[in-house]
Amino acid sequence: MRKTDNCSLFTVHCSLIKNIPMNEQQFNQYTQLIGLFLYCNNEEEREKILQDNAAIIDEQFITFLEKYARFLAEKGQRDKANKVTQLFQFLYEELILTPCVYLIDTLLSCSNQEELMETLQPRFRTSKCSIKNT
Repeated sequence: MRKTDNCSLFTVHCSLIKNIPMNEQQFNQYTQLIGLFLYCNNEEEREKILQDNAAIIDEQFITFLEKYARFLAEKGQRDKANKVTQLFQFLYEELILTPCVYLIDTLLSCSNQEELMETLQPRFRTSKCSIKNT
């Protein structure tokens, strides 16, 4: 594909996949990564792809997957849309849902406020949020 074709593809996709701020480089990284996942044959290969691309697999990528799957479905590319949806569901569960469930379970097991604060404090050290003991 020529560079001009790629730029127009980026423009078309970005206009259809709204509310995800990204540049052309991110778009290309995301679509290449999706391509790797679409053609991997087993879980071991998928794990290697996850490890090799951990730096770009984040919440924005997961949101991109969800919207990209809808875009493919609307364009009649059902097989690809289903595979992208499966990837979205897998990554959402592994990277977002599971850590949230773990955190909730941990917080529910705290026996008092002091233990709760000790559990929460490390999570907020680097954020703009602050936790006040009352």
